[in-house]
Amino acid sequence: MNISVRMRELIDTLGISIYKLANDSGISSQTLTNNINRGVTPNSETISKILLLYKDVNARWLLTGEGEMFDTAVVETKEIKPKQYEPIDEKVNLMKEKEPFYMMVQVDYLKNMLAEKERIIKSKEETIETLINSINK
Repeated sequence: MNISVRMRELIDTLGISIYKLANDSGISSQTLTNNINRGVTPNSETISKILLLYKDVNARWLLTGEGEMFDTAVVETKEIKPKQYEPIDEKVNLMKEKEPFYMMVQVDYLKNMLAEKERIIKSKEETIETLINSINK
């Protein structure tokens, strides 16, 4: 089973359309249609956006077909626990065994995660500043 088939399986399991995934992820619907229906291998940015949107999707499964579709961090109430990341050395060693494409995907994913965390921190800092200003009035 290739990544295009796994992407189709994922959207079927989630009960969403290609267009919903495109809208929610910022990936063009044409790109996703090519990936899912025509078997065009997705680029690392596409994979990263899907993994950022659906944090409970097992990246290893999506990339290689190994493991379960969803990480075990999802509890029965469908509430997602904070993702527990493996030490980076283990990830690097695993990725060295795979083709360079998978390493690029991982790097893009980590860059996007870092950018998301920086955005959250900035937002929290702005909230703190607003609260401090309102207290000082």
